[in-house]
Amino acid sequence: MDLVDSKHILIVGFGLTGKSIANYCIKKKIPFSIYDQKQSTEVIKQSSLSALAKNIYGGLLTEDIFEDVDGVAMSPGVDPRNSIFKKIKQSGVLFFNDLDLFANEIKNKSIKLIGITGSNGKTTVASLIKCLLDQYQVNAKLVGNIGKPILDIVDELNNDFVVIEASSFQLELGTTLHFDIGVILNITEDHMDRYDSFKDYIEAKFNLFKRSKIKIINYDDPVTHDWFDLNTIRLSASEKNLKKADYYLAKEGKGSFTIKNQKNEINLSHLKFVGDHNFFNIMAAISVIDQLGFSLNNVNSYLSNFKLESHRLEWVRELKGINFYNDSKATNVASSVAAISSFEEKKVLVIMGGDSKKQSLRPLYKCVDKFVKELFLIGKDANLFIDEFKTLKNVNINLCQSMQEALNLAFNKSEMNEIILLSPACSSLDAYKNYMERGDEFKALVMDLKE
Repeated sequence: MDLVDSKHILIVGFGLTGKSIANYCIKKKIPFSIYDQKQSTEVIKQSSLSALAKNIYGGLLTEDIFEDVDGVAMSPGVDPRNSIFKKIKQSGVLFFNDLDLFANEIKNKSIKLIGITGSNGKTTVASLIKCLLDQYQVNAKLVGNIGKPILDIVDELNNDFVVIEASSFQLELGTTLHFDIGVILNITEDHMDRYDSFKDYIEAKFNLFKRSKIKIINYDDPVTHDWFDLNTIRLSASEKNLKKADYYLAKEGKGSFTIKNQKNEINLSHLKFVGDHNFFNIMAAISVIDQLGFSLNNVNSYLSNFKLESHRLEWVRELKGINFYNDSKATNVASSVAAISSFEEKKVLVIMGGDSKKQSLRPLYKCVDKFVKELFLIGKDANLFIDEFKTLKNVNINLCQSMQEALNLAFNKSEMNEIILLSPACSSLDAYKNYMERGDEFKALVMDLKE
């Protein structure tokens, strides 16, 4: 079935993506209904888009909702493992997402698609690529998991390049969209509350690799290390992989790096980024630009125009010789390990905790032991962290009831030249609307601190 020939689509999930799909259906004159488990029908009806829906459903998922439906458009936030979804799919109803609809729109157009995924760093790399493409004065759009739904640019499809930040949720279902370049930055445990196993999560990410002409991988990552063939470009920052890397990140000193490949050496010492991982992200973005055929002669000056998105090792202020950093986007363990490791040993006081999403906390142990002076634990899974770190002898652990209590206690215990870092290693959804709200609260509380 051609997606635009559908007689009746059920949109499952009515957040940003669901509303984007509804708007698309209206433009294409495709009949649609709406279902959202987390919203009541009264809330859904507050959107003007719902006025054109055939039916509106909320609450418990039941089979009768799918009556007369021949297509189901899934939003990325919806867990597809529900037995009713499986039963409906087996009956022959087509399941798809916004990536599939977008693929249908561009099948006869000349557009370069660049897909970025990974457990960490994908927003930074996608934003870097967009920033660099802008400097080359080409038409480029940045869409996907980063915030703007991909169907919102359907009317602007004269673009030469579309950079898509793709989550595992999008990749596990969007099977018809193929990429000119696909970048897989890393794969570590995340969203284990959504997947039955780490293997299932890996397979979702691997879908980008299968659907890309040119494949760029992190050759240092134990999961992606062996994912290469004749069309694979390998990135590395490890000396043991130097001879096999197509792009290599050499550390020249504290905060100073050079990117090397067969044609170029790009010194990054002028860039004021915090964290070795961010320089790896820069290398990934440059590798994409190089593979697209752009000259790298002026790439250093172009990079000077880039600023990291908020909530990613974001410096907030300095007070009494103490620097505050907001890393609320660290919603998994690997991201917090990278952030904490960016600072000098035993000078970091870390606020951590939230919804751990059933991920293993074990990879944090050595990092916390080496770099952290004190931990301030918040959120519903704080006691899981206490159990994980109870054998640490050189780290003070504080259980706090709120962000404000954690920050005030950390500030009172901190000394000159130390760092107070919010890096939760957890989802924010136990106490906040999203990681942005969590980070904004932290920043506001930091700015309210007095001399």
